[in-house]
Amino acid sequence: MQPGCEDQDLLDQREHRLFRTCYAKLHQNTPKPFRRYALVKKAEAVARAYRDQPLTLQQLGDELGTSSTALFYGFQEMFGMSPMAYIKIQRLNGVSRALKKADPKTETVMGVALKWGFWSAGHFSRDYKKMFGESPSQTLGRFF
Repeated sequence: MQPGCEDQDLLDQREHRLFRTCYAKLHQNTPKPFRRYALVKKAEAVARAYRDQPLTLQQLGDELGTSSTALFYGFQEMFGMSPMAYIKIQRLNGVSRALKKADPKTETVMGVALKWGFWSAGHFSRDYKKMFGESPSQTLGRFF
């Protein structure tokens, strides 16, 4: 071993420990809502990418490399609801906007709903009516 190598190794170890300690302190003092904000924004992007497909909380967590619990707390802190409730509301709003622009002669309610990841006509219609106070077919016919 060359002279001074042991000193350099000791310095490297101390520097690494100092870095880990500083990083942990910095991360520890960051309020949780700010840490979770980035996670929620990434989850929103993933949900948009999977817009036309069913998406589970497990799939969302796997895609982001995080736990469903972290996602749940993040969405709860930012929006006051679960990730899946938030995604459903975003999708229902998307369907509503699309139905308002759709031509009832060439488009169907279920065709639009499928483009937004709704596969069950019954569940979709029930949720849509609960949110907007009218059936999706009423929205489709009223705005064209």
